[in-house]
Amino acid sequence: MSIVGGDIVSIITGGVLETIDGSGVAGGSETKLDKKLLPAVEKVIDKLGKNLLYRTYPNAESDNVSGEVIPGVPVDHYIKSLPPSEVNVKLADGDVIKVGDMVTGFAARNAVFVPEPDITVVIVDNVQWTIVKVSPVYSGERVCMYSIQLRRA
Repeated sequence: MSIVGGDIVSIITGGVLETIDGSGVAGGSETKLDKKLLPAVEKVIDKLGKNLLYRTYPNAESDNVSGEVIPGVPVDHYIKSLPPSEVNVKLADGDVIKVGDMVTGFAARNAVFVPEPDITVVIVDNVQWTIVKVSPVYSGERVCMYSIQLRRA
């Protein structure tokens, strides 16, 4: 079974969001879905996921003159994530989405870092991928997972 990025939300919930007061507007309050979806996302990723290596550079700095990123010392994190799958080629525009791009994601609760494009790299089966885009997926008021677009380095 293959799950693609944010589609996990639809699979688990049937695409239905419900607030605690039933108004349809979260208004800063935790929703019923937040309470249900966060553990459900973790359960699905734990069952179907793959351990991926995320290499972060917490001390990365930008050179003000050249504009280049100076990475600093890497820190490795192994995180159970959605198995990477190809982005739908119909969405490829040659710029933001390219043929060969992949998508993965991991649960946000208890995450030790937030993945960042151009700073965090992901290593899948000994192949290095750069992060092109990170999209937080909300279950209501909370981020339940990060959907991550990857491009081969």
